[in-house]
Order: sequence, then C-alpha cells, then structure tokens
Amino acid sequence: MLNWERDQGTADWAKEFCLVSGYPAEQYDGSNSQASIERAHRATTADSFPDWCFPPERPDRLLPSPNNIIRCWQEGLELEALFLTVRWGTMGRTARFIYTEDLQGIRKLVREARRNIERDRSVQSAWELLAAELHWSQVISSKCLHFMARSLGYTDNPPVPIDNAIILKRVAPAFDQKILNLGGDPKTLGAWNDPRDSWAGYNCYMTAILCWAERLKWSTTKVECTLFRKYGTLSSS
Repeated sequence: MLNWERDQGTADWAKEFCLVSGYPAEQYDGSNSQASIERAHRATTADSFPDWCFPPERPDRLLPSPNNIIRCWQEGLELEALFLTVRWGTMGRTARFIYTEDLQGIRKLVREARRNIERDRSVQSAWELLAAELHWSQVISSKCLHFMARSLGYTDNPPVPIDNAIILKRVAPAFDQKILNLGGDPKTLGAWNDPRDSWAGYNCYMTAILCWAERLKWSTTKVECTLFRKYGTLSSS
C-alpha cells in the first residue's frame, strides 16, 4: 500500500457521502487509441517496440493498453511507457506540454520519479519532481504516476487519473454541491485544481477517492473508473 497524507477537511466530508454508485467499471483498454509505429518512433529512442505491444489482429498498430503500459515500466522502457500513456489518455494535442525536454532528459527524470515512489512508498516527491523539472500538468502527471505505481505492485491504492472534462468540470462541482446540501461550505476546502500547488490540489482529490475506496472496499482505480463512467454518461446525455 502507498502512504498518503490526507487532507483532513476533504476526508471529513468524503466520509459523509459517496458519489460512487453501481457496479465497478472496467478501465479503458486503449483499443480506440491505437497508434502508428512511425509516430511512436518520434517520441522514443528505440528502433522498435516489443512484440507484445502490437495486437495480433493489427500488427501494424501499437495498443496503448494498461497492461502494455505497466509492462513497459517494469522492463525499463520509460519512453515507450510514456508514449503509450499519452495515447491511452488521448493527450496527443497537448504533447508539446509533455515533451518539454529532450528525450534522454525525460527518460532520466521519469526513471528518477519511479525510484522515488519505490523508495518513499509515496508519490508526492515523484509528483513534485515532474512538476518542477518537466512542468507537467495534473493530467499527465496523474496518468503517468498511476501506471508507474501499478508497475511497482501498488494496485490497491495507486494515484488515479484526473482530467478536466469529467473530474474537474463534473465530479468536483458535484462534490461541492453535496457539501452545500449538507450545510457545509466547500470554499473552506482546497480546490482539486489549485493553480498555486498542483500537489495540494491533487491530494484533495485523492483524499476523496481513498475515502470512497475504503467505504466500498474497492481499489482506487475502480473508484475513479466508476466515477468517470457515471459523470461521463451524464455529461454526454
């Protein structure tokens, strides 16, 4: 289990209600985000990706599945893991904000971040390293560290992805509204997208996720996937 220092105010409210309902959703398998090998080569230093990154039915396309991303991390293929994460998270349009250093520099920093998680049993120092050195947003940091932590065996309570369209624009307002309905003031709590301190904001979000995971006896991954399904459906209806 990873260690988390929870935001107490967020935890107090998250224990009062749960925004997650229904059966647990499965994580997106990456099947609709397959990539050409030509594009991948521009984002890595490898001559080729391992054979297991290609689905048998489409040997000319890379499959950015969670299992493939995790295995890349485990086998020391950091740039390959990052490229697949970008594809899995449909972040191609913001790639210029992700590849902010040369490839070898990025490889060195993400490798150090993974070592920090292994050393600390926490993702905070890894997060702060990526924010300071690569200027990564919450979105790419959370997705990258999610798979990085899982590659180290942290499957019960890893950091989970945060995104703008569903989590910040749908789930966060629903959380605030619940607090208002119960007579509280959400303005007294830290914002999930705190522009002054991305870790503090993300930690508030993860505090809620952790509380609901314990309540449901689910992994944090299942909680996030189920929230994404519920509020993604609402946003498209």
